Amino acid sequence: MTGYLKSIKSAGYGFIETKSGIDFYFHMSNFKGNWKKLVAEFVNSPSDRKIEVNFESDKTSTEAPRAINVELV
Repeated sequence: MTGYLKSIKSAGYGFIETKSGIDFYFHMSNFKGNWKKLVAEFVNSPSDRKIEVNFESDKTSTEAPRAINVELV
């Protein structure tokens, strides 16, 4: 799936916004890359710039939709 970072917290989690309107929660352990670099890029990017990511839906989650294998496009 593809989406855009909606919010990200240095505490180790964030949310991905999809075109269908569903938001996916993800934990830093499910991000493929440098977490600190991602947080810095998100915080320092202009508000009109969207950071695109690819991810998979965690089909085992019984709670809110969760994203796994998150990576920058």
